Amino acid sequence: MRIKLLSAKKITICALLAISMYSGFMVYPAEATVSVWSIVFGDKVHINFCSNHDYYPRSILIESRHTVCALDCVRDVLVSEGKLRDIPIHIILPRDLTGWSPGPGYRWSNYETAVFLEENGVLLENEADEVKKLGPCYAIYIPHREESYEKLLMLTCALQFLTKDQQKIEYQNTADIKEKVASEADRFKEMIIHFDPIWSPDSNSLIYTVWQNGAMHLEFASIPDRSVLKLKPLRGYMTCTPRWSPDSKYIVYTSLKEARIFDTVANVERCVMPFPFRSGEYSMEAVVTFSKKTGNITVVYDTGAFGEWRVVAYYPKTNHITRAVTEIKRPEWYYLAKERCNPSLTFNKVTSPDGKYEASIVKENGLGRLHVRSIHGKKIEFLYSSP
Repeated sequence: MRIKLLSAKKITICALLAISMYSGFMVYPAEATVSVWSIVFGDKVHINFCSNHDYYPRSILIESRHTVCALDCVRDVLVSEGKLRDIPIHIILPRDLTGWSPGPGYRWSNYETAVFLEENGVLLENEADEVKKLGPCYAIYIPHREESYEKLLMLTCALQFLTKDQQKIEYQNTADIKEKVASEADRFKEMIIHFDPIWSPDSNSLIYTVWQNGAMHLEFASIPDRSVLKLKPLRGYMTCTPRWSPDSKYIVYTSLKEARIFDTVANVERCVMPFPFRSGEYSMEAVVTFSKKTGNITVVYDTGAFGEWRVVAYYPKTNHITRAVTEIKRPEWYYLAKERCNPSLTFNKVTSPDGKYEASIVKENGLGRLHVRSIHGKKIEFLYSSP
């Protein structure tokens, strides 16, 4: 599956500092740099959303990538059953997380939640005057970023009610959608998809993401033991690729609410860092990295106060936070860590560091499943803790 993020061109907006009533996110000061539209591509399902490219919750990118993969699978089933046409699905989320939204003249501005059948659909890039043509497509529109995977799933199922004679259906609330498609949507709720195998430095184990019904957790697979262990889910969605310690003993992963660590030797897991926000503070980014020299963890996260960053060092061996400093600007190493921490969601083979094994996500019945083989092609059979 080909999935990539396309960021739109940046523009500069001027606004007074204000607090948005939506989800507690902030509208930032004058001269905040904004990419008006971003696109997350799936095979045939694409999400268009407004975004502050320099400052918005990083978890939304990972969550959106997982979502388009899942909806691609749902779409394929509905197409195979003859309930949908074999055309793309375009999801439009028009409200910026910082509170900006298109003006009254914008083509979608007067709609409630709705599904459409369009013969000349377009993806939006940098406001409505720059577009990428899709041709015939379905469209799902949800105002004010009120979407959830459950809602997107129901709206995808509701596309089957569109016809040439009825090319738009609006819904006043979620209950109206659920009444029509509840039984259809329920059969997809047990759908499980694997993503992103990541090898340990010593090649003895790997971790990968397991997605189900809009939620995700990590699983730890041991090659010598042929076993798989489910790790405790994060509070909130993951913000960056999990990181292995250089000695392969620890795995650290983070959301916008906490950082967790798993000791692969002792099989012990703990929350090492609940982010200590005061009232009115909201994290938008959190990135973790290990020091190759000391094996210590460094976490950088923002406080939600524009431009204020905190850097925390944590020693796994002593279970102690040793340093916490506030930075006015992002630390210099942050940019390199951010590049390394972007999940690829690749279906290509990932070779272990010692060159003995290959891990890949293979489609089984349309869903991604982890496969591990020796370099000579023999499949490794695991004792899975989950399907």
